[in-house]
Amino acid sequence: MSFNDNLKLLLKDRNLKQADLCRMTGIQTSLMSDYLAGKKSPTIKNAIFIADALNISLDTLVSKVKSPGTIEDVPRDEISRIFDALNSMLISAGLIKDGSDITKKQGEVLLAVCQIIDSTFKD
Repeated sequence: MSFNDNLKLLLKDRNLKQADLCRMTGIQTSLMSDYLAGKKSPTIKNAIFIADALNISLDTLVSKVKSPGTIEDVPRDEISRIFDALNSMLISAGLIKDGSDITKKQGEVLLAVCQIIDSTFKD
């Protein structure tokens, strides 16, 4: 993944606009626009400003590997498969009965599991 594509994804994941990042880093809007368009690459100094502003490492900023994004990026059929697998595990473990409603405590456990899964999709 190119630097500009990675930077766009990082901004999207954090619900930030170019102007927000410019304010956070002190980098001029026109220069940041060039970074996002892939017209220019940042100096090491500016890359450090950007990484610090996004609270990430330089390695993450320039990584060629696509970051996992958020759970919203996961296709619905994959979420359905994950849910079915979790449901099967809960039934196999005897924590719920097939076709029965879950208790409040079981719901809290499932919510905690979902939060852990969601956190794996974030930096």
